[in-house]
Amino acid sequence: MESDTLKKISEACNKAVDEVRKQFGEETLQEGEFTFIQPYQDGQAIIVSVENNDDGERTINTKVNNAVIVGEPINEWLDIYQKDDEQDE
Repeated sequence: MESDTLKKISEACNKAVDEVRKQFGEETLQEGEFTFIQPYQDGQAIIVSVENNDDGERTINTKVNNAVIVGEPINEWLDIYQKDDEQDE
């Protein structure tokens, strides 16, 4: 089934906001950087990313891609980030 891409981009942006708020809270939504991927059939996806630039402004980027491949999760933390239970220490 075909979808209206512009409508789906808007829906993906809204879903990204909802998911970030639900999983990480309002502070991450307002100040953090994140990427949200909405997969579709045949490897297609809409990617929404929010980043802080060097001037302290936030940018929202959207990308529609026809070949997104997501690997299996690895049960480790990258050393540049804190684990959730280390934030309070």
